[in-house]
Amino acid sequence: MKSIKNQFNLSKKRIIKSIFGLFSLSTMLFVFQACYGTPQDFGQDILLEGKVISEGSENSIQNIEIRLQNLPQYTSSDSEGNFSMFCPRQDQYTFNFRDIDGEDNGSYTNLDSVIKLDISENSLFLSVLLKDK
Repeated sequence: MKSIKNQFNLSKKRIIKSIFGLFSLSTMLFVFQACYGTPQDFGQDILLEGKVISEGSENSIQNIEIRLQNLPQYTSSDSEGNFSMFCPRQDQYTFNFRDIDGEDNGSYTNLDSVIKLDISENSLFLSVLLKDK
């Protein structure tokens, strides 16, 4: 009877020790995260935003893909023609505007454009006019 009780106490101690060890590890990881945190870019990015408009009707255009040449970032315009994205700060950007939905909301010509900006700017707003096909 005494040996069963001792085995139960040993099992109970192992379980408590395992739980305490798990909480200790979790606490250590939390403190490490809090002290060193996630990597920050410290303002190295710039906000690029704008609105895509039809040159003929002056209505906003949705589903226009906006890509930055030589960068992986891209987005598409929403139902009001607006778009926004963050990308690494450069002194020049080459934009590619493409109609990705075909005839669904009109057909527009593609546009490639190079924009130069002052390196001290934190954001850039573009008004993009696309011609009807």
